[in-house]
Amino acid sequence: MQNPLAQISDVTYNAASQCFEALVTLHVGKTLVHVASAFHAPMNTSYRIITGGLTRVALRDLVRGNAMLSRRSAHAQTSSVTPQPRWKTQLSGRRAS
Repeated sequence: MQNPLAQISDVTYNAASQCFEALVTLHVGKTLVHVASAFHAPMNTSYRIITGGLTRVALRDLVRGNAMLSRRSAHAQTSSVTPQPRWKTQLSGRRAS
């Protein structure tokens, strides 16, 4: 069974550390949290066990506060247009307004 609150990116196997690695995206409230996760297991482990392990490790690291992560708002952001600085328009040969 897949966790609807977690999405896992492409899973890779790191032979040097004998673990599976992926970026796990967790839906925490209205925020998306991307957590780097590594799950130690043999190479012949089933995909279902791997994805469950990666999700558990990501959640555990997030709760403990020792996860490498990034956050962004889950809803669409409105972008604001900032005017170009005068020196940029002068370099491009356009007149500054």
